[in-house]
Amino acid sequence: LLAAGGKALFAYLQPSIKSICQNVYPDNPDAVDPRLTENIFRDSEDPGAVNVLTSGAKLPPPRTKNELFEDFGGPVLVVQGLNDPLGAGTARTRYELYGRVLSDEQLKLVGLESGHCPMHESPEPVNREMRAWIQEEMKAFV
Repeated sequence: LLAAGGKALFAYLQPSIKSICQNVYPDNPDAVDPRLTENIFRDSEDPGAVNVLTSGAKLPPPRTKNELFEDFGGPVLVVQGLNDPLGAGTARTRYELYGRVLSDEQLKLVGLESGHCPMHESPEPVNREMRAWIQEEMKAFV
């Protein structure tokens, strides 16, 4: 039943890959190029794709971010697209909540005017922030 539902969902979504991606890239829809849409389509045709999609229904309840952060205890970089339309438009609220959970010493928080995939929609600022954060965190090991 899960496999049939997964196949039906892929069949429904595949013709709309480009428009779906453009909707979740609200600040730079031009980042949705043929290479991206072709790769998503190709991956959705993989024989194991339906199993990956439906495996979420078989997993135990997820652990909260708070639990994961507490167990990890190390430095955390969060690069959040503030205009992510997924999650009923709660990206800015989720962004602000990180600061309530983690200390300033543990957390580097970066909000970008981009959507669901800032690393693709706005790669330059994401890469710049990641490089700066890694360089800063590596100072503890030198």
